[in-house]
Amino acid sequence: MFQLKFLLCFILTFIFLNNQYIWSQDTEAPSVISTTPENNATDLTVRTLNLTTIKYNEFIVEPSSGYDSLVTINPSVILNDVTFSNSQNTLEIEFSEALLFDIEYTVTITGVKDAEGNVAESYSYSFTTGSVTSINTLSLTEELCIEGEAALSQIVISEGAPGNFFNPGNEGSRQNILLHLPDNFEFITAGTTAISVNNGNPSDIPTNDLS
Repeated sequence: MFQLKFLLCFILTFIFLNNQYIWSQDTEAPSVISTTPENNATDLTVRTLNLTTIKYNEFIVEPSSGYDSLVTINPSVILNDVTFSNSQNTLEIEFSEALLFDIEYTVTITGVKDAEGNVAESYSYSFTTGSVTSINTLSLTEELCIEGEAALSQIVISEGAPGNFFNPGNEGSRQNILLHLPDNFEFITAGTTAISVNNGNPSDIPTNDLS
């Protein structure tokens, strides 16, 4: 009788523990919490944009072909490395080349799995780079071609995208303006030479950091 009770108790305990395992087993696929840059972000400076990241809610398994096999970027970008941070559950995609100006890039992640083999649906997000730095058409007097002096009225340089000129976190940044003149021409300053930042409007570019 004792053996029968022990066997019955063992069977019931096994069933209970087995069901507990089934009930607690992870059946949810990994999901994206956030991306950097954010989806549909615009006007991003290419000077500092050298990687993009995707944060997941859990660990994802590295495929035998590597994490880079999960990633597709359109237009195509050459990647330097794709890694996964276990502590942050973050997939980091590092570019090996500068992105182009005024381009919308779409990143697609396909085939992501967790440790239990749950496969996530493909996920895509997009971001757009900002404009290139530009300079306006210089205005010169008609005396330029008759051996006289030419009055250079104003040079306006547009930053294009925030951060093309100045990185607020990088102390001591400098920007140089270089004028290329044809042979036998020279540039002579007369009177007061001034630098105006952002036409007097609020700007993150200190005038003493321009040269």
